[in-house]
Amino acid sequence: MPESSPHAEPTPQPGLPVRVAGPAARISAALILAAGLTTAVAHHLLTAVLPWDDAYITFRYAERLAAGAGMTFNDGERIFGSSTPLYTLWLAAGRLILPGVSLPAFAVRGNLVFFLISALALGAVGASLTSRREGGWALAGAYLLSPWMLTVSTGGMESSLFVALALGAAACGLRHRFIPAAALAGLAVVTRPEGILVAAPLVALWAMRRRPHAVATALLLVAPGAFWIVGATLYFGSPIPQSIIAKLAPLYELPPAYAFLGLVAWMGRWSLPLPVLDPAPARDIAAFLLAQAGAVGLVLDPRARRAGGWLAAVLLEILVFFYGLTNPQLFDWYTAPVFPLWLIALGVGLPALGRVLFRQASRQRAMARAATLAVAIGTALALAGWGTGRIDPAHSNLRLRTLAYRDAALRLNALAPHGGTLAAAEIGALGYWWHGRILDACGLVSPQTVPFLPVPRAERPDFRTSPIPLGLIQAERPDFIVSLPLFISTTLLRSDWFGRTYLPLGEVPLPRRVWGADSVLIFQRGDLPAPILPADGVSP
Repeated sequence: MPESSPHAEPTPQPGLPVRVAGPAARISAALILAAGLTTAVAHHLLTAVLPWDDAYITFRYAERLAAGAGMTFNDGERIFGSSTPLYTLWLAAGRLILPGVSLPAFAVRGNLVFFLISALALGAVGASLTSRREGGWALAGAYLLSPWMLTVSTGGMESSLFVALALGAAACGLRHRFIPAAALAGLAVVTRPEGILVAAPLVALWAMRRRPHAVATALLLVAPGAFWIVGATLYFGSPIPQSIIAKLAPLYELPPAYAFLGLVAWMGRWSLPLPVLDPAPARDIAAFLLAQAGAVGLVLDPRARRAGGWLAAVLLEILVFFYGLTNPQLFDWYTAPVFPLWLIALGVGLPALGRVLFRQASRQRAMARAATLAVAIGTALALAGWGTGRIDPAHSNLRLRTLAYRDAALRLNALAPHGGTLAAAEIGALGYWWHGRILDACGLVSPQTVPFLPVPRAERPDFRTSPIPLGLIQAERPDFIVSLPLFISTTLLRSDWFGRTYLPLGEVPLPRRVWGADSVLIFQRGDLPAPILPADGVSP
């Protein structure tokens, strides 16, 4: 049918305002968005400041950078053990501008800005793909109400910043605004290594449009990464963070497809994020297959494809393929960029697939199904979000161990005012509060650990855990060791040498039982002067 026909299906044009549907769909989507905004703001501002232990690694780099000690974790050691240069600079800037605000609080509260921007960008992507403003509202509201994303954002990591940059780049690219798209994608590259995966399909989209603004676009896309490569090589000796080198040692010895199956399980939890229900394999597989079907719909449906739906589908598949191929220990915050793409596949891709399979359906019916599905997804997540908006108990148990690590560091500070070297398998909160040197048994900030990785399987408590290597302690002989029993029970505590060389200094109770333990253990090298201990054995 000729495009000039009054019955022709209009093609969305970049930069033009999208159409608005009937009042019922508009009101429903607006209510979901309003509920999401309210929940997101309240959650970020009122929730307890309880970041993940890994977040404290970046905090220490930012704290020392703001204090003039350089981007270092230990004095005199130019080793970058974080994987997020841009977020480190953001935190250091916040420390300088707001010196009266603790860095963990600044990270948790400040992530609200990036969380809202990422929702705005997701809404813009949804509006572009559906040609309906309320479609974008519903997607943004569902994102804001997701208990999973709220938990990730308030964990103090760089996830919300990365998602905001990635989705912002995609939103600009879909509207053919390639200069801001290139700038955002370039910044995403120096926020997380996965930013390279985000930039690749945007480059393809740019190339398909006869490469407009070639010089400016290329410079903005490449400049942040190039600046990091040159600066990091001059300062650290390598642009590759030590944390990546350690994980490739490998730090963990995971079975094949472990990360992929974990991602499938996460999609199942996202589909019904109620912590009272155990993950069901059938539900997980169904959620993954539905997302795959939605990705197919984004590519096959002419309307969605012309609007750029293939870009969201490609981004989703690239991330799934990347994590499946590299098989990393897939921590919660790694999944943050996958969630909004999964949401697009369900909310936009499935209706698009329906149009492909049922071409005889009228355009009005197809749009009604799309609006109904978007509202249903948003409502379901809204109901779950209001009930589980707080950090869910499973994550609280794990995050609460950082409080014990903090107490252990503060008590050792009082017992050893001149510092010393402290070895640990989890160095985040310990390193942030300890005023001495840290020896990282996982090698994220300590290159001397890498020769002792991977720890032999016979010395691991399980395949997901990398304990403190005995050989590392024998070679480095740190002054103190602080650890949960999980990380030393199969290595240090089984060694007669360790029993002769190190003396137990005390225990710090955990707020809740974690990995079968009730306390964090502290050891001191036996040839050091014995500290004067108070009655409880540790507290100053």
